[in-house]
Amino acid sequence: MHDDAPPPGPVTDDATTEPQAGTGLQPITGRLRTTPLDVLAEILLGWKQLLANGILLGLFWSISLQTHDYPPFDHAVGQREWGVVMELIALGALQPAALTFTVLVASGWFWRCLVVYCRRNVRRGTTYVLSAKSISARDANGLYTDIAWDDFRIIRPTRRLLVLRMRGRSRRLVITWNSFARQDVSRAKALVQMVRMHKAAPVAACSPTGTTALPARLDAEEDEVTVPLSFTRGERFSIFLKLVPYAALMTLGLMLMLHLVLMFSLTDRRAILSGATDMIDRVRLLLGLDPQTLCINAGSVVLSIVFLFVNYLRQIKAQPMSRVRIDAQGIRLLDMDQDTVRFFTPWTVVRIISTPRFLEVKQGKRMSFCYPWRLFSPQDRARILAWAAQARGVAQP
Repeated sequence: MHDDAPPPGPVTDDATTEPQAGTGLQPITGRLRTTPLDVLAEILLGWKQLLANGILLGLFWSISLQTHDYPPFDHAVGQREWGVVMELIALGALQPAALTFTVLVASGWFWRCLVVYCRRNVRRGTTYVLSAKSISARDANGLYTDIAWDDFRIIRPTRRLLVLRMRGRSRRLVITWNSFARQDVSRAKALVQMVRMHKAAPVAACSPTGTTALPARLDAEEDEVTVPLSFTRGERFSIFLKLVPYAALMTLGLMLMLHLVLMFSLTDRRAILSGATDMIDRVRLLLGLDPQTLCINAGSVVLSIVFLFVNYLRQIKAQPMSRVRIDAQGIRLLDMDQDTVRFFTPWTVVRIISTPRFLEVKQGKRMSFCYPWRLFSPQDRARILAWAAQARGVAQP
């Protein structure tokens, strides 16, 4: 699975059964299988962050309620009865925080189950291969991933899942144990335990990291382009700005869902809604168009964008150096110091958008990655676009 150019196409059942040199271990092959309980277990992996979001939103909601009901705060009363004020805030934040956590878990579980169902044909063809050196995956569309165990910062097996967190803290890979046969689950767990013990052991000597900057290279036949992948601060900020609208829309959708839950769960809110005789007032109450709810929604959007920016900075700081190789078959991400393919994306499953600054590669409705055009010469730009157009033209019936 460490070839320079893995063949594209659908996954087959053939797998390497010979032990790897120097390890005596046979690669373990499994086909992806996910149940609703596995999806719920994956969602609950981030319960700390979900609970923190619920508490912050509950406190913000409670403070807004106190400000709306008793405007403005009297500093003299606050100094004399600060404990009473904090108690009111805490009591007002408990129910919104619990409802926020419940809505986050339920909506995340429902969305992930819907995605799994919609992509069931592709996911059923996804094959994992666990070896002593790396873990690789290939789906029915030809998307290929091979990640060395050393690239993972956390390897944590649970009862249902194998949780792998890469050095970029926001990147996580989750594999269900149901993906492997019953007789292979124990072997896979033993392999993971061996890898964890190896990572925990002190390293005697570090291997050379290789060069950190490679010039653009064309092979002898000029049928591929290989360049070192790098981004300037302006390019990183431009990519971040593309993510802001998605974060804002998702936050507003979540806030609308939470507002509807609160409207129908709280007795006083139901009384207000039933007491409204005008249809416009009922729509305004259901959509949360009053100043208090609008203020809460705006604050939540700002907080989500701030969290997104912090996580994005943490991720790009931990991103390893790599190279990108583009040819008529697709796009490959390589290690900087060797020609090992880490990610392979065929042209037939992506949509290409050329902007003045980036080559945007989109899979479905989500943007997968952006490659700066400054890394390629004008001749290479034309060749890359021609390869993409030719592959998409052949794929279309």
